[in-house]
Amino acid sequence: MSETFFTADLHFGHKNIIRYDNRPFFTVGEMDNALIDNWNSVVRDKDDVYILGDVSWYPGHETASLLNVLKGRKHLILGNHDGVILKSSQAQHQFVEIVTRKEIDVETEFYGKIHVVMDHFYQPFFNHSHYGAVMLYGHTHNGECYEEELKIQDMLTKDGFKSEAYNVGCMHWDYTPVTLENILSTGREQVL
Repeated sequence: MSETFFTADLHFGHKNIIRYDNRPFFTVGEMDNALIDNWNSVVRDKDDVYILGDVSWYPGHETASLLNVLKGRKHLILGNHDGVILKSSQAQHQFVEIVTRKEIDVETEFYGKIHVVMDHFYQPFFNHSHYGAVMLYGHTHNGECYEEELKIQDMLTKDGFKSEAYNVGCMHWDYTPVTLENILSTGREQVL
């Protein structure tokens, strides 16, 4: 049986992201290798992986070669730094689909079927949020914007509005793609 994974903001080849995110790597090569090893340690060939934007800073052909090493069926939800992929047919061919936003239903063992709304950018109000849907996003890394998003989530929860959103940026999940089951068990535990 295949699984579904999520991640965002990989930023392969991006030297400055190491400092910006305070990533635990000394070089881009070390970061790239860790991202590849972590990915391939959990993802199998038949699994689906949704990347919620900002894949790579390498040119198209290098990005394509790198993506080819990653296991699984890759889906891209475009981020603000994915222009290199849009300009490279080689890179585009590594994906099952490339879209700006996506909604799917994911069956989890503990939580049952969950409707998932995916976008690179955080949205506090999203489709079916009041019916138990979950939003997954990236983009904000570890910065002030991320802290503001957490405050908005907290405020909405206190006001009784059902809005469950989780940042799946790789820096929040040990630089490894993560299942919805894991996201929900970790995230809901922190909220409760």
